[in-house]
Amino acid sequence: MSRGPLPGWLTGVKNRAGQVVIHCVEHGTGRPVLVLHGAGVDHREAEACFEPVLEGVSGLRRIYPDLPGMGRTIAPGRCAAPTTSWTRC
Repeated sequence: MSRGPLPGWLTGVKNRAGQVVIHCVEHGTGRPVLVLHGAGVDHREAEACFEPVLEGVSGLRRIYPDLPGMGRTIAPGRCAAPTTSWTRC
């Protein structure tokens, strides 16, 4: 049985971190919980894994960012090379 896409898949907010404008999807209110995805995917993987468990928990603001160069977050030129670590942006 398919649930369909989660609401955050088509919406989000943008936050600036230095040169990078980070696309994030947020759910809930309260204590912030930053959920990071792995390499080669975007926020949707983490969101699909964690939201079914956390959506019923009150008091948590879940934040799912797309890391630079993944999803809707564009990496600045110096971070675009595959051998460059995104942490040096």
